[in-house]
Amino acid sequence: MIQGSPIAAQSSIAVEIRAQRGVRLFVRPFLSICVVLATVLVPSSGFAQDEISPVPDLTGEFPGTRGEEDDWFGYEAPLQFGIQGGETYVSPEWLVTVEHFRPIGNRQIGGDEIVTYVDARFGFGPERRVANLGAGIRYFSKRMNTIVDGNLWYDNDWTETNRFEQITIGGQIQNEWATARLHIYTPIGEEVQAAGFSNTSSTPVFFAQQLSFSRFRFDEVAYQGFDAEVGGILTTAWKESRLYAGIYHFEAETNVPELTGVSDRVEEDLGAGWTASLGVTHDDVTDTSLMFRMTWEIGGVPRGYFGQNIKHRLAEAPRRNYNVVLQERSQLDPLFASSATTGNMLNIIHTRSTASGTGIENGSFENPFTSLADAAAAAAASSTEDIILAHAGSVFDGQGIQLPADTRLLGDGASITVNTAEFGTLALPRGNNLTATPIIQNSPATNAAIQVASNVEVKNVDIRSALGDGLSGNVVDGTVLVQDVSIDGAVDGVAIRTSTSDAAFTFDNLSVANTSDHGIELANNDSGSTFAFTGTTTIDTTADAAFRIGGGAATVGVGNILITNYSARAIDLFQNGGPVSFSNALNLSNSLASTTETIRIQQSDGAVTFDDVDIDDSFLMTATGTPAATVNLLSNSNTVTFRTLTVNATNRTALSALNGSNGDTLRIESGTIGSTNATAVSLRNLTNMSITLQSVSALNATTSGIEIINSGDFASNDVFRIVGLGTDPGAGGTITTTGVGVNIQDSADIFLNFIDITATVAGIRVADSDDITINGNLLQSTSNNWVAIDLNSGLTGTGIGGQNVVTNNNITGSVGTMQTGINLETGSGNPFATEVTFGGNVISLSGATSTGFDFLATGSASSSGTAGFIELLSTGQDNGVSAATDFNSATQNGAEINGQILINGVPMP
Repeated sequence: MIQGSPIAAQSSIAVEIRAQRGVRLFVRPFLSICVVLATVLVPSSGFAQDEISPVPDLTGEFPGTRGEEDDWFGYEAPLQFGIQGGETYVSPEWLVTVEHFRPIGNRQIGGDEIVTYVDARFGFGPERRVANLGAGIRYFSKRMNTIVDGNLWYDNDWTETNRFEQITIGGQIQNEWATARLHIYTPIGEEVQAAGFSNTSSTPVFFAQQLSFSRFRFDEVAYQGFDAEVGGILTTAWKESRLYAGIYHFEAETNVPELTGVSDRVEEDLGAGWTASLGVTHDDVTDTSLMFRMTWEIGGVPRGYFGQNIKHRLAEAPRRNYNVVLQERSQLDPLFASSATTGNMLNIIHTRSTASGTGIENGSFENPFTSLADAAAAAAASSTEDIILAHAGSVFDGQGIQLPADTRLLGDGASITVNTAEFGTLALPRGNNLTATPIIQNSPATNAAIQVASNVEVKNVDIRSALGDGLSGNVVDGTVLVQDVSIDGAVDGVAIRTSTSDAAFTFDNLSVANTSDHGIELANNDSGSTFAFTGTTTIDTTADAAFRIGGGAATVGVGNILITNYSARAIDLFQNGGPVSFSNALNLSNSLASTTETIRIQQSDGAVTFDDVDIDDSFLMTATGTPAATVNLLSNSNTVTFRTLTVNATNRTALSALNGSNGDTLRIESGTIGSTNATAVSLRNLTNMSITLQSVSALNATTSGIEIINSGDFASNDVFRIVGLGTDPGAGGTITTTGVGVNIQDSADIFLNFIDITATVAGIRVADSDDITINGNLLQSTSNNWVAIDLNSGLTGTGIGGQNVVTNNNITGSVGTMQTGINLETGSGNPFATEVTFGGNVISLSGATSTGFDFLATGSASSSGTAGFIELLSTGQDNGVSAATDFNSATQNGAEINGQILINGVPMP
């Protein structure tokens, strides 16, 4: 034997292992090991001696199945139980094993023997379960006293989450004092399987165009490779001690570190079937590991010295790895956010006005678009739920954006939330460290700066100097949310037109200023569409109406709204067919002295409701022509309601309502109306009304302070009522006029209380009306031919009907001739239809030929019984008496009359 040959062969093997990878490349080193070890282990002299007692004769054949003879040389096939603890590159923390090694046939060739066998193994641990099924063939050479083994295995390994499979090819060679083995492991099936995820961070971050939550994915990776051992055997009587040294190398196709290491193992036979072993492995990945193993074998051939012949070792099960070599790989695998509403992935399209990043602009966080149009196009092409995020500090000059449906345009720089399916509502991370709200400025006139579509949101964006509309929407049929948007400079600040019945708009904290047309215009939106203005809506400096609804039948709800510096109307509802409500107090000041109305509601079919309205319209010092009323209601056919209406106007009518159609109701629950140099209240041709005012004042009016013409429903007892802020004269208002203080014609249910009226023609004139109450008023004048309270037949000659009350009025006229305190003229058509209760009136007229009462029955006066007087109820109100009493005393019925009493032209008494 050449002593250098084994050394050279071993060096060759080492080079091969380092240089080659893959299963096929392990065959050559395996064959080399077999050849070298066979050479080393061949004894130097003679044949092996026969076995010694008490081992029985080993020349019998092995039965194919268990029969009369035992499996292994008179011994049963071993059933081995084992437990191992510790952890190596291949073994779990601990494992309980059960193994059965059984021959299935043999063949003798002279003194040599060939044995075929099967080996079944099962292992159980807290995290792993394993099953190995193998078959092999062994050759015993009696001359060389050597056993050569080759085996093939199918392995199953279950972790807590996955199952792995592999094929193992192996072999070993041993003689009396030494042994060597090699196994090559090749996984089959899925070599990389997901094992789970780390806890997911609930703090979102941007990743490309996604919103992601940081987490790590844990994968279990099955390795392919080999392990090899060379060991020495120390045999004493019936016991053996073995010491092994080995190497191993495993690798995977994925990007994981290779395992290349060394191993040492000592194994001791403890007798009575017990064997203990202690092993150490070391590599750069798993570091140094220690494993202890204890087995107990039932049956099998006892270990120990049986002479120089080792044929009995044919009954030793091969040693190999129970488990598939697995390593856990962790890598960042973010969870991408999805919408809590739709479940679709959230797609974040980033935009900024200046270029950033190093790649092509693609809307990612790393390479955002600089064009709003590109961002909109990317959103339109996406099938997910899209968010266009405009980075804080951006100024998109000369740009506008037409939002595609189902898109959110969000301006960074403020708190922005997203509702995710994973963690609910979360704050969106910041695109940069800036805080300035992104700006869209100088957008072209061809389109609005922002044009909305169905199911979109616009938040935290400033629009400046738009050459067209600031924000518009046409034929929208879904939801729209506009929040924290400021528009400064545009044609119409907001213009929403012809939306369908499915449209639902919400404007939250909207600011509009400096428009060349309307501030907000809603035009021709279908019935069923809704508009909600929440938070605070501010409109400042508009050339036309600040808030206008023109046509359509949408439902509109306005919360807190601040309107200032309007050049035309503040509120303009024209031909509106849907309900409109202003639910918060509305304070308006016509500081630019607009000659148009502050509030106009015209030809509208929808009910309109205001909360508290306070209008200061005192800035119109001069006017060309006749300016429109401060509050002007024209030809409406549904209810207009003010919870409280307070108006202070100059040079114009404060409240005017004209031509309400059948069913119309003007309802004012409370209020104070005042005007200087004009009529305070003008009501004409209203079918129904329910108006209660604390006071009405008209200073220096030229025609009348209050006029109510052809208004009120004679059948429904609707009213116009001035109740006063107290009970003193003037508590119900002050009227000074060169005409008639209060002019009532063809109307019904009017209550006038505690008004201080100074007029040149008449204080209160009532013509052809029903159910009039005049109480506690102060009426005075210095003009000739003045009538304090004039109740007459007027133009139609129908006279005064219903139940009328004239009580507790104070009428004075110290200067002026031919003044009349109370004038009553019955209608010519039905002179006996008039019923008036007088009481507590104080009339002091000292001018020449003044008359305290002037009663005139026109028509068939003789039918009253006696010519020359009118029969009147003496105690009155509405409780009629059985007999009438002549009115012929200056103090009768509680009156104090300083002046003549004329009854049908005859002085009384």
